[in-house]
Amino acid sequence: MYVQMKPKVLARVTDALMGLGMKPVTRISWSVLVLAVVLAGAELVEAKEPIFDGLGSYTRTVTTNSARAQRYFNQGFAFYHGFNHGEAIRSFQEAARLDPKCAMAHWGIALASGPHINFPLVPPPAAELTKGSSVRRLIVSPSRCTDCAAR
Repeated sequence: MYVQMKPKVLARVTDALMGLGMKPVTRISWSVLVLAVVLAGAELVEAKEPIFDGLGSYTRTVTTNSARAQRYFNQGFAFYHGFNHGEAIRSFQEAARLDPKCAMAHWGIALASGPHINFPLVPPPAAELTKGSSVRRLIVSPSRCTDCAAR
């Protein structure tokens, strides 16, 4: 659960903790923790999706000029097959960021965001991932889908 504190309330909480005998170092630690939570909540601190090893040897060649986008797509597909949909989405998003014209990366986001055997419902945040995405434009205009035309 996310709790948003107003600056005055935060100051009162900090002062109350100081009254309990907290040392100045603890006050600094508390301030650093609060700052980290605020920055993370504001999405100013953004972690980049890493490349993981040991996910298997299966690959699916997609139309892209970026070797890194291909690697992230394969990683996303491996995570999807392992039912790790969150990591799969993040990997497909990184592939789409590296090559926005890679239709299969956008397809992977939609695939991993959809229903599956362990969770047959589509949660609203997952449904939001596909709204306004390139997947919808590709469905409307199949001539843009270079992966489809190659087959």
